[in-house]
Amino acid sequence: MWDKFGRPPTHLAASETFGSQPEITFWAPPSKSQLLEVTSEWKGVHSRLTWEELLDVATSLQVKVSHEDIKTSLKGAQAKLAPRPKGGWSAHIDPDPTPFEQKADTCSPTGRSAFRLAHEFGHIYFSDRRTIPHTPVNSYWHASPYNSAEEEYCDQLAGLALVGPEAAHCETAAEVVYAAQELDVPVAAMINALSVYREHAAGLFHVPTLGYEPQGPVGFWDAPVLREAVDSCTDGVGFSLRVDGKISSIELPSYAAE
Repeated sequence: MWDKFGRPPTHLAASETFGSQPEITFWAPPSKSQLLEVTSEWKGVHSRLTWEELLDVATSLQVKVSHEDIKTSLKGAQAKLAPRPKGGWSAHIDPDPTPFEQKADTCSPTGRSAFRLAHEFGHIYFSDRRTIPHTPVNSYWHASPYNSAEEEYCDQLAGLALVGPEAAHCETAAEVVYAAQELDVPVAAMINALSVYREHAAGLFHVPTLGYEPQGPVGFWDAPVLREAVDSCTDGVGFSLRVDGKISSIELPSYAAE
């Protein structure tokens, strides 16, 4: 039975066939230590990676990075990773903010691009754990319940790469937002790093004109309490956080760009 994020149990490494697609063997969910080990290899001597340092990692992973508008052609996608014919990868990064980021996040285009690029590095890591190598984007993977799990873990890897251990010290929604501003990373990077270092960490933005936007792994039992918390704190843009069972919220009036 899969868990709340659609992930298989840790003992499951069975082969599954989707329609006429070839049989592939799925990986067991990575442990906290595995996630930290992967990002430690990326970071080397650094506690967190800047955009320039991420480009160095891209070189070591044979990733050619480009900035381009892909959201129109790819139905709102923020980044795309594809294998190159002669080896290596192409990572296409859209630096533009999403509607939620325009209203509720203060990260710069460089900070957004860094999170999106580090997320794509995660797909390279997971591609190496499949029996069909170098296929980060394919129909049978995206048609399976495992896709949402991979996306979540890639976000966690990206958060760990950009934030580092300082995320573990955040206790409230205000502290998370302030730390994200100081580091120039998306709030999602903070939450995803925090979700690795601390148990059951999850965040939620609310923009009245747009609805709710999860920040990090929000489970079905997190969503109602996070919505209630953010709705009670403000009639405008708000952010709520759950960490170690404690709920906090912050109103973000200065973020609400018209």
